[in-house]
Amino acid sequence: MFFEVTYPGKAPIKLAGHFWFNSDARNAGRKCPAIVELLPYRRRDGTMLADAKMYPWFAYNDYLCFRVDLQGSGDSEGVLTDEYTDEELAYCGQVIEQIAARADCSGAVGMMGKSWSAINSLMMAARPDRPAALKAVIVCAGSDDRWNDDVHYMGGGMMFDNVSWPSSMFGWLAAAPDSAVVGDAWKEMWRNRIDNADFWFKPWGSNQPRDEYWSGTAVRDHYAHVGVPVFILSGWQDGYKNPVPLVVEGLAAEGKEVAGIIGAWGHKYPFNGYPGPRVEWLDYIVTHWWDRWLKGKTPPREDAWPQLPVWLGESKEPSKSACADEIGKWVAEDAGWRSRVKQKVLYLRSGNRLGDAPEGATYTNSGKPVLDTEMLETSSWGECGNDDLPGDQAPFDKESLYFDSDPLPEDFDSFGFPEVALTLSVDRPIASLAIRLNEVSPNTGASHLVTYRFFNFAYRSGDTAEPQTVEPGVPFSIRVPLNVMGHTFKPGWRIRLAVSPSFYPTLWEPPEAVTLTVENARLPGQRADPAWPRAAQRRQACAAAAAGKVGGRIRQSRRLSADAGRGAPGRDHAQSRSRDHQRQARHADAESLR
Repeated sequence: MFFEVTYPGKAPIKLAGHFWFNSDARNAGRKCPAIVELLPYRRRDGTMLADAKMYPWFAYNDYLCFRVDLQGSGDSEGVLTDEYTDEELAYCGQVIEQIAARADCSGAVGMMGKSWSAINSLMMAARPDRPAALKAVIVCAGSDDRWNDDVHYMGGGMMFDNVSWPSSMFGWLAAAPDSAVVGDAWKEMWRNRIDNADFWFKPWGSNQPRDEYWSGTAVRDHYAHVGVPVFILSGWQDGYKNPVPLVVEGLAAEGKEVAGIIGAWGHKYPFNGYPGPRVEWLDYIVTHWWDRWLKGKTPPREDAWPQLPVWLGESKEPSKSACADEIGKWVAEDAGWRSRVKQKVLYLRSGNRLGDAPEGATYTNSGKPVLDTEMLETSSWGECGNDDLPGDQAPFDKESLYFDSDPLPEDFDSFGFPEVALTLSVDRPIASLAIRLNEVSPNTGASHLVTYRFFNFAYRSGDTAEPQTVEPGVPFSIRVPLNVMGHTFKPGWRIRLAVSPSFYPTLWEPPEAVTLTVENARLPGQRADPAWPRAAQRRQACAAAAAGKVGGRIRQSRRLSADAGRGAPGRDHAQSRSRDHQRQARHADAESLR
């Protein structure tokens, strides 16, 4: 199937797609709402396996489910010149309108996706020209601010991803369309892509401040423009977790309908992500989201989740493997989570210590670059067998300025954005900082990364659009919120703060080696009390979910076999739904029309 789309100044092009539908609904003449996802990762030979774990289930529940290749990708015509251009979003809107006008569609359309398609879904929700047919969106592992929370600049510090990711896109966009779909035009389409291919680092690297290039599409700057309900989700091992509490908070403040969830997993959906526990999200999102906003049904109240369920994992030995389920608990949060924050302040003290009282001292690093070979990614792909979690940080802590608390006397539950306040100086005009919050095992001395953040000193004034070089040797003060965290520090473990002006490969190296001198610092950590619902029945239900009981509000995925229970690669689909769901999903057909 093809969608013909237009953009001012360009010739009309056709975007290729396919869709799943319920054959019983079609035979009965029932009109169904639609769900659409648009991205460049080739719907047939790129994402079909992942799509087949989700869209047949939605189709079984009477939804038309469309996957469309963006311009210049897969089997679609045109050229993709950058991420999230106005051209791309204009095409998204036209595709939604054409789907809504189909004879088998009820006229209501939802948009969803993970990563790229999560971001363009949220952007479409905020566009003033969004189609009236767009009724709700789902944003999995997406961002509302690409400069701050994507693969480009973290706290203004350039990430290695800012170079590696456009290199990867060369491969995606240089792949040819399939002659079985587009016919003899495939070679001309392919040549057009290659002739017009460019290295996307050019615009990303030449727009280092948060200028109009970035802010123009930042939904974080204009939550009031969002016009449809938003469900946003991520996991603690994902690089896109910060937007979840911020979007829930920001949209709720504007009176918008919003919900979310933060689990343990990486860059995946809740039903198939690692590390676990995974949750039965597919069931819930049909009955409590799509059915509500696309069919007008009232969700069953007895099964409703809190506005923002949050997973708190317990202290654990570091491991690069994502296969094992974490130990921890679910807590019920909501848009008012920030109002319940209680600070626990720790100060830097002599002897590499963190303490409850300040102590005048000066700390200087060696100036040698820190090469953390145990943290090669800023985001885990969330797959068992792909060992991309941060490993033991202890060797790299010792190459940094690091400070340890006393062993904790009791459980310390924490949720929020920890902050680090520093007075410091550097000996070079261009410098950044890597700040890591770790926990140290009482058994092995290994250091497990809990959260971190990069910060470019050029933005120390708070103006991210106007960077300023640093005057070497002159002290200045900064206050840096780290990435959001949800964690339970266990008794006997120590909290460790590690700072360094170098942290390769995830943070791009400065042009010259930097020596850092810290004159004063404190760690005002954020601790939020969970917003447990008042009704005793809801408290009991949330407690049941935390215990992993099937009857709880957040149902963890059932184990269907011994292999699935061990988290064997390739079996995540089996864990995501019951055998009954798999049997039902077979009745949903997929259709691809040339």
